[in-house]
Amino acid sequence: HNKPSAPSSSKQNLFVVMGVADRLARNSATSAAALRRYLAIKKNAASIRMDFDYMIKDTVPPLTLFDFGRDEDVSDFENKEWREGNDSDIGGMSNANIEVISEKDTRFLRWKGVLSNNVPANTRAVRSGYCAIQSPIFPFGGADLNEWDAIRIKYRLEKSNEESRRCVVNLKVQSFFPDDLYSGYFPQKTIKTHPLKPGPEKDADGWKDVILPFEKFMLSSRGRMKEVQMSLDSVKLEHMGFTMADGIDGDFQLDIANIEAICLGDDQDLW
Repeated sequence: HNKPSAPSSSKQNLFVVMGVADRLARNSATSAAALRRYLAIKKNAASIRMDFDYMIKDTVPPLTLFDFGRDEDVSDFENKEWREGNDSDIGGMSNANIEVISEKDTRFLRWKGVLSNNVPANTRAVRSGYCAIQSPIFPFGGADLNEWDAIRIKYRLEKSNEESRRCVVNLKVQSFFPDDLYSGYFPQKTIKTHPLKPGPEKDADGWKDVILPFEKFMLSSRGRMKEVQMSLDSVKLEHMGFTMADGIDGDFQLDIANIEAICLGDDQDLW
């Protein structure tokens, strides 16, 4: 498959931070909450597979990975299963925080901060300009997503960020090479113009869906893009994360309501 190239405006910063999720993960021990997530995702995936009729339907129903409308996902947040990493940790000037917010009928994660590409003197920082968050882990080999072929994220960017900001989505999957990380980017167009299947519109409160096919993700290792790209054909998700490192100084705000694994099926060529 052809792979998209990374945004040129912040390529060096992006290469440095693409491994942030891995570094954070090494400090995350398997917990009772992780065991609960593993059993729940395994049960839900098995239920979908059991109920799905391959003779009648051509796409598998979505599998919810994270949904802040669910109490258990909020509990994971409150127990600090969602983790943060900013360049301020090594002397940089970027900083951000996360919180769960209820607004009207929607409960969501808000990630808000300030990005700065300035590198202060007398610090350990060589490059600056990133903030990152990492999801809770799925232990014991990860969540098996091989029946699905894309990630769908319900998100909302602050209005002033909509045209300028670009966020990295990191997927850490089970791999023979433990430092491998796959990354995709958004906002982006969600679907090409199609007379029978129009793309989703932004709702009145600003929420959008972005769909990222697994085959479009780019492979890196230890913060460097690999010269030989391997398609993400087998997905056992250990954790995922988001990185803001687009080279633009200033405020950013990203809201995330839920994240699902979905199956595009015959619509794969539309994305």
